[in-house]
Amino acid sequence: MGRSMANDGRALCLVAAMVLATGARASHCDLTAGVEARRYSDQEAGVPPRDYRTLASVQSELSCSRSYGSQSVSGKVFGRWAQHGSERTHGDIRELQWLWTREPFQFRAGIDRVFWGVTEFAHIVDVINQADIVEDPFGETKIGQPMLSVTTRGAWGSLSIYGMPRFRVRGFPDVGEPMRPAPPFGLGAAVFESRDGRRHLDGAMRYSRSQGPVDIGLSYFEGTSRDPKFLIGVTASGVPESHPYYELMSQAGVDVQLTLDEWAFKFEGARRHAAQRSRNAYTVGIEYAMVGILGTSADLISILEYVRDRRDPLPLPGFLDDDLEFGFRIAGNDSRTSELKLGVTFDRRRDSRAWSLEFGTRIAARWRLNAQARVFDKVSPRDPLTVLKNDSYLSLSLVRYFLSPSQ
Repeated sequence: MGRSMANDGRALCLVAAMVLATGARASHCDLTAGVEARRYSDQEAGVPPRDYRTLASVQSELSCSRSYGSQSVSGKVFGRWAQHGSERTHGDIRELQWLWTREPFQFRAGIDRVFWGVTEFAHIVDVINQADIVEDPFGETKIGQPMLSVTTRGAWGSLSIYGMPRFRVRGFPDVGEPMRPAPPFGLGAAVFESRDGRRHLDGAMRYSRSQGPVDIGLSYFEGTSRDPKFLIGVTASGVPESHPYYELMSQAGVDVQLTLDEWAFKFEGARRHAAQRSRNAYTVGIEYAMVGILGTSADLISILEYVRDRRDPLPLPGFLDDDLEFGFRIAGNDSRTSELKLGVTFDRRRDSRAWSLEFGTRIAARWRLNAQARVFDKVSPRDPLTVLKNDSYLSLSLVRYFLSPSQ
């Protein structure tokens, strides 16, 4: 399934590039291109060997937009090529949409990415887009979702309604590759609870309003779950294989943020119904912002969150189901747009621990250096996350920005 996703992605990227290039003389385009090197940790004795320990890749992203009075067309195309025949070789149309504004309405059609929620670590209410697990195993990166949407705004708040006519299945690294949160078998064809399969029409809506220091959002989604279960079977030759199974579900959610000077108090909660059962999930968080730390222009934001998620399946089994998270962000607010993020997650039930680190800074006018690390320094044998315990890694990337002038 992962390889077919890569092939489909490259084809989609080619089509999108051709569409966006049409009329480029009246468009604005940004292009980034870079290289990345990733090094995985040593393996423990008795663990099945990986296909590789070091992985190099080349990535690129093209963003274009063009306006026609009250209408505009925009798109964002991403692609990556990786060595070793890795499933990280893939492409995707992140966004490709037409927008028409006629106050107080906005109409969108095409492929888009929508984010809901307020917390930093666990995004309980965010359900519209499929996670790009191949690019980021923790689901922070999303692939584009075909959709139609209408948004209206007023003094009473904002209301958005979405229709999604086609579902996109999740891609996974191949057997033997690191960071593969899936059974250790080859992947067969996806299976759907709906007889319409990928063509099931999903729907969603969200109401949001800001009133003084309070921001609130109420959301509802009904359609195909973005997180699959796995059905284990065998091929005609008797080889075990797993089939991602996508069930139908509905979810009601609420997200609230209260901001008081340097403090921000956050909450996300959801109730999901699927397979004749209902499950709850929530996350609460506190953030404290320090402006101009140590007499510099840098800002420091400290974050503490707790998540309890009883939904089934989880985006990443064993991760962020009964966990305490602590972290901080430092924004340099300098000419290099430097930024540092550090977080640690503690599993309260299984006594597991995972670290994440992200750093980025410009090293020249159009060059940026990025570093990322994921470390699983303590994983209980009872933790479903044990499939990733030997996949800690450090990656470095160098990105070049190519900008076209607005015309």
